[in-house]
Amino acid sequence: MTPREFLDLEVSLILLKHGKEALLQAVARRMQLSDEALRLELDTLLRAKITSSSKKKITTKPFILDSILVGREGKADYLHQLCARFENRTFLSELKDVRRFFDRHGRSIPTWKSRVLAQASLFRLLADLDISELKKLLDEEPAGAEVSSLGLISDEILGRNKLGQK
Repeated sequence: MTPREFLDLEVSLILLKHGKEALLQAVARRMQLSDEALRLELDTLLRAKITSSSKKKITTKPFILDSILVGREGKADYLHQLCARFENRTFLSELKDVRRFFDRHGRSIPTWKSRVLAQASLFRLLADLDISELKKLLDEEPAGAEVSSLGLISDEILGRNKLGQK
C-alpha cells in the first residue's frame, strides 16, 4: 500500500468515526486557521482542481501541404501521395522512423513529441529532395505491409514463428 493510499484510508476512518464537521474543526485547529478560513481554502483548492482539469488541450494547427508547394509545383503530386501515406501511417509510421529519416538525410533532429508535430518539418525536407528520391520513396513498400515492432514482440511472447504459425 502506498503512503497516499494509507493516508486516504486513515482519513476515511476518521470521517466515519468523527464526521465531517469534527474533522474540519480539528484540521482548522491544527493549521491554526478559523473554520471559515479553512473552508475558504478548501473551496479555492476545489475550484482550482476543477478549472485545471477542464482546461482545453492545446491543439496544433492542421498541416497544410500547399504552403510548402509554392515554387515546387512539379513535386506536388509526389508530396500529396506521401502526405496521404504519412497520414494513414504507411509512410514513416512511427516518430522514431521520422527521426531516422532526418538523420539519414543529415538534418538535425528537433525534439518533437509526436508525428503530427513533425509533419511540417518532414514535408519541408521532402520538398527539398529531388523528384527521383521522391519516386523512390513512393516505390518502397508501405509500412503497413511490414510487421511492426510490436507485432514482432507479441509473436515472440506467444511463441509464433515468422509465418504466424503457433
